[in-house]
Amino acid sequence: MLFLCNNMIEINIENILSYKIKQVKDFNKGGFYLILNTRTNKKYIGKSIDYLGRLKQHLYKSNNRTLIDIELKKSISDYKFYLLHSYNDFDINFFNRNKSTIIEQKLIKEKKSYYPNGFNVAYYEHI
Repeated sequence: MLFLCNNMIEINIENILSYKIKQVKDFNKGGFYLILNTRTNKKYIGKSIDYLGRLKQHLYKSNNRTLIDIELKKSISDYKFYLLHSYNDFDINFFNRNKSTIIEQKLIKEKKSYYPNGFNVAYYEHI
């Protein structure tokens, strides 16, 4: 199953920075996102029940949990942010939330965003 993202929605950096992170339990706010380095064309695929909140976490100066978090600090102006799919596109909810990890792994493979071609560290060849 391919997850071609023909309807990617660009997310303005100002919308991310002004977003107030909340404790979200509503899967309707969840989604799969892409962070693109426009200079190198390297990508990062991520997912979250609150994708705007997660994107904001990537931008925190003190957050260095993932390779993309470190890279974003070097030059934020080289990056664009996109919503690839909402959780609603795949009917992801509390009861089947593990499905989001499988979809994320397939998106990483499809978009070739695994390291060293991208910023996702794990390579999911088995999917």
